[in-house]
Amino acid sequence: AKDELFVMRQLLDELGTDKLLKLGRMTDVRKCWIMKLVSYVMKDMFRTKPLLMTVLACRMIKLSIDFGTCEATCIAFVMYSVALMDSPENVGHSYHWGKFAMTLFQTLDNPDPSMHHRVKHYFLSLVGVWIEPHQSICECLHINYRNCEFSGDIETSSNVLAWYCLINTLSGSNLVTLNNIYWDVGRKMAETSQHQHLMFVASFHGHIVKLANLSSTSMFELVKGPFQSEDELLDYAIATSKSKLLCGIYFMKLYDAFWSREYAAGVDLFTAYFSVTNSTTLDFLFLWFYGGIMSFG
Repeated sequence: AKDELFVMRQLLDELGTDKLLKLGRMTDVRKCWIMKLVSYVMKDMFRTKPLLMTVLACRMIKLSIDFGTCEATCIAFVMYSVALMDSPENVGHSYHWGKFAMTLFQTLDNPDPSMHHRVKHYFLSLVGVWIEPHQSICECLHINYRNCEFSGDIETSSNVLAWYCLINTLSGSNLVTLNNIYWDVGRKMAETSQHQHLMFVASFHGHIVKLANLSSTSMFELVKGPFQSEDELLDYAIATSKSKLLCGIYFMKLYDAFWSREYAAGVDLFTAYFSVTNSTTLDFLFLWFYGGIMSFG
């Protein structure tokens, strides 16, 4: 995956955005459908197989360079930008290609709105958040959520809401206000049976309650499944090597430890995370930031 990423980075740097924007449209219907199918498969691989996602993104871009662009090309570029997030020094380069994906989509004729919502979500939540003000990202995510909901894309709208909660937390929002936001989001997820996203939000919410010293009940009461606490969810994530779930849980534990000034416990959490996963993509940048600060505490 790293070799393909390196080769693709060289190729794209040589071509430049101007030439890429002038590429013709993909006219082979079969290739267009294959690209679209793979783009939907990749959204799950981002959670489960990030290295395979990287390979697929690079090959979709190469196919687009050879045969023309389509809606799925934009998904490929934004996923390529996510794949570049393997170290802090690549953030600028990643942002550049994520913005390009957004620009490319604007050049398409009669594009599928749901594809646009996905491109925008991936860019805002996974790439733009490292460059743009968190408050601005939250505003854009909320608009994108409404658009997803209007178009009937329940899964993407739920995913957007999960990131809306997390980035609102990082932006320094009032904790009591956050508690209300989390409950509103959790109820919407429960109503639409989006329990995977609900588990993330319920896990995050527990730390909001602790930091604000609130008497709120656990959001896990909304979850229809075998997990009724963050500890049970963590045990499952470790046993099944769910890297994205592990990252989310450990990050919020680190965030909690940082603001509670429990620096020694935070360093232990940071070490524990890397003892159970070998993830080397965007996930751990959050963890490196807070873990690094607490190591000097």
